[in-house]
Amino acid sequence: MGITSINAILVAVINFIFGKIIRVLSSYEVHETYTNYNLTVALKLTITRFINTGIIPLAVHIQPKDWFNTSGLSTDIFFIIFATAFLSPLIDVFEPGWIFNKFIIWKERKKGEDSRLSQAQLNKLHEAPSIDLPQSYCDTYLLLMITLFYATLIPIISLL
Repeated sequence: MGITSINAILVAVINFIFGKIIRVLSSYEVHETYTNYNLTVALKLTITRFINTGIIPLAVHIQPKDWFNTSGLSTDIFFIIFATAFLSPLIDVFEPGWIFNKFIIWKERKKGEDSRLSQAQLNKLHEAPSIDLPQSYCDTYLLLMITLFYATLIPIISLL
């Protein structure tokens, strides 16, 4: 179980690195609209993450006898699907920077009249975190693609 968790974390780290690289490279492309930029980033993220998340584990566990071990393909894919389906949205909802801003707001309210922040700074603290559309689309498409790819091997992932 420990190796499987490490594999899932490693996949998530590599996906994060891919995401940063793809965004940097896509910023050099010429897009007519910001929507086209988001679509191309989402498509590239989905393809690279599907290869890393769905195909690489299959290549590592190429022998069918390794698919249902405790650290086999089915366990790896289950934890990857679980992390993508539940942990990624939780991280989006409870973004650390937003939580830190709420703490700063609380501290400044306690100061009352002694607060030294300007109105612009306070407005910035009250802004909601931005939504990362390419990442959200990528997560949805990735879940769909991996579920379709592995549904016959691990039927329970269709419910997740």
